[in-house]
Amino acid sequence: VNMEYPFGKSATGMQFLGCVMGDYSKTAINTGIFTGKVIGVCSMMYGFVTSNVPSFVNYASFSPCGNRILTLSPDHIGRLWDAKTGAPLGEGMRHKDSVTSVNFSPDGTRVVTGSKVGTAQLWDGATGAPLAEPMQHNHWITSTTFSPDGTRVLTGCLGGTARQWDAETGASL
Repeated sequence: VNMEYPFGKSATGMQFLGCVMGDYSKTAINTGIFTGKVIGVCSMMYGFVTSNVPSFVNYASFSPCGNRILTLSPDHIGRLWDAKTGAPLGEGMRHKDSVTSVNFSPDGTRVVTGSKVGTAQLWDGATGAPLAEPMQHNHWITSTTFSPDGTRVLTGCLGGTARQWDAETGASL
């Protein structure tokens, strides 16, 4: 598996473990061995199909109250789900480029996301609606978290810096 960074690609040393199943009609399905979920479908007649194909989840956590789930998938969109029904809540938390980090606030009312283009965003923890203007770093954000009291956000980036932000307004501290 290769990771793509703003300054180039880097080999992780990890290998993708999956199963490609094909038949005589030149059609193949790529699945994750541990989950069996379809990762991609390819046909020599139609090309690679990526829409409506379920994929694995890179990150998942329960909200502090346990009624919502926050996920980050290979499509790099943060999503909220109803923990009881599994129904999606809202449209998904997107940035102009890939979302790289997601976290709930300690009280579960807010979510913070970080992105490849160096922006972090605060979202409503129940609906996924944006709450403030994006917080701007100079590099790809690799981690996001809230302070234990939920009043501050901490972001870290590939440029080697960590920054604190006001968790209500998104203002730099």
